[in-house]
Amino acid sequence: MDDAAININEIDDDKIDINNDIDKPHNNKPITRIGVSPNGKYYVTYREDGNGSIIGWNIKSIDENDELGPGFKLSKSSTFGYLYQICVSDYKELAYINESRNIEIYDMLNGEQKIKLDCGHLFSKYGYSTFNLKGEFILYEMDDNIIFVYSTQTKINKRKCKKWKCERMYKIPKNFELISISKYDKLYLFSNNSIYVWDLVTEKGTKICGFDEEIKYTFYSESNIRISSNEEFICIGINNKIIIYSIELKILIASLDINEDIHLHNFSHTTLIPLLISLLNGSTIMKHCWNEFLDRLKGKSQLSIEYQTDESFPDNFHVTSEYAIRILDGHVWKIKLEEILVKMNLTSGNPDEIVESWYFNDETYEKYDHLNFNLLNSHLVTVRELFKDNIDKSKLHIQQEWPSNLIKWTIYIRNGTFRLQVFKNNGDFICEKVESWDYSASLIESKLHNDSDIIVLATNGLYIYHLDEINKSISLNYYYYMKTKKLKNYIRLFSGPTLPLPNYESFKLNDKWVLRVKDNKESLLKYGIELLTFAIEDHRLDLIDDIYKKCIDYFKEDLRNNRMFLSIITSTMPLLNEYYPEYISRYSSETIMIIDSALYSTKYMNNNLHLHSFQYLQIVNLTKSIW
Repeated sequence: MDDAAININEIDDDKIDINNDIDKPHNNKPITRIGVSPNGKYYVTYREDGNGSIIGWNIKSIDENDELGPGFKLSKSSTFGYLYQICVSDYKELAYINESRNIEIYDMLNGEQKIKLDCGHLFSKYGYSTFNLKGEFILYEMDDNIIFVYSTQTKINKRKCKKWKCERMYKIPKNFELISISKYDKLYLFSNNSIYVWDLVTEKGTKICGFDEEIKYTFYSESNIRISSNEEFICIGINNKIIIYSIELKILIASLDINEDIHLHNFSHTTLIPLLISLLNGSTIMKHCWNEFLDRLKGKSQLSIEYQTDESFPDNFHVTSEYAIRILDGHVWKIKLEEILVKMNLTSGNPDEIVESWYFNDETYEKYDHLNFNLLNSHLVTVRELFKDNIDKSKLHIQQEWPSNLIKWTIYIRNGTFRLQVFKNNGDFICEKVESWDYSASLIESKLHNDSDIIVLATNGLYIYHLDEINKSISLNYYYYMKTKKLKNYIRLFSGPTLPLPNYESFKLNDKWVLRVKDNKESLLKYGIELLTFAIEDHRLDLIDDIYKKCIDYFKEDLRNNRMFLSIITSTMPLLNEYYPEYISRYSSETIMIIDSALYSTKYMNNNLHLHSFQYLQIVNLTKSIW
């Protein structure tokens, strides 16, 4: 492409000239490609008809209004034609894959300068590109199944041409198809009716899930597999299902049907909503987003007549961690996700009706309860605030009350009894939890994380309790033993990205916490290694046997997706071998019998799925071949 044919117009971030041709940059024509920068600073759109144009929008340029300000425009004297993909960096570096499968990159921040790559050749066919959070450019070459990772630290050659240098290169095995690449340096791949993830940083692969029904997927065809992710969870949309996978636990924690309104309503109140909403085309949540957009525009007299009576809604919202974004009538509009969810709370009908319907759908409740447990790391900000506000306090409490939007929590400690009560704001009693309490322990402070979770800091440790309004019960979801006199020493421990794993004393001094971890599937997977280690070191034979049996039973239930429970046993084998070696031979014989069973052979190994559940993903690092 001739550089002279490119015209880039920088637009004032804070103004939109109504006479400017960028005021309605796509002339109300359908948008065929959309991209957003890794940290949500810029949004790029493209329409294919006519000469076409690529428009960049500043997502955070207008704080008080909903309408986005255009930031840049890339247009050509000749047509762009069909574009397979567009993406943009947080520094206005724009890349797109054209109809010839060539890659074009332009520095939109510094005029009309074209950027070249030092790897690849004229006849390379590219299928996917993205920028990661570190600002690197990741590119997928289709013919040879190669992943290139480029440094965007620009080098300028003698011709004053910008060029990016390839820093790393990887070869994907032939029997694996690329699905997508995330800004978190993750490759998502499909093979043998299963989905895998490969970490470009650690160079390790993991199988996310497998399917019993046949899934037809090729990178060249329109994908029926959609993936969104963050650092904790991977959400996979396939047909009308959404599968939620915990990166920390390496296990599936929920499966949602997008046609089930109750599922979606209750999951929408979690921190997963930015991941879920982009996978919910045609769902009630998407309708809420659309109606909120229309209501705002109608209130500002900015809604065209054609949309004032139009009851249909689009299916191409784009979502960042903060905003839902939609193009309408030649403009790009944004709305905060938090505002949408608040309105959903107010308009979702009678909460008691939703609660009542859950009694008839145990599966819905169970999935939601599991997910609440797996969102524990989101409590860290509240935990740190609790430490910061109370680290030097000497005053202790015997009673506290915490009102919230919908309910009120009350904590009461006296005569060796801990009483935690929850009421509706109208005073109606919901439930309570009463436990024996160490006479020497006192309440330092407590803090609500949300309506359903309260964090309690006491002289004997940190507790996180969760309200299950459906079953009218309160459960202990986390406990970490601490010594009050050394409270300052624990600040660093809770400054990491995840809650610290329970220590030996957490189990030694709290039998109810031991039972909670042992009897809850997700808590066992999360803290099972620590609990089994404690049981071995403390010589609790019944507890050792219970944990062992539960791990084997969970594996039997789902050989494909529950294999991580075996790691609880294998991780403690050195200790088992030292104190109870009979479990080593027992484990070996039982797992061999399970894997070789007729059921496993019939269900998981037939139909060209040999060793399907344990297929190994190995991507070859070709970086040395660059130089």
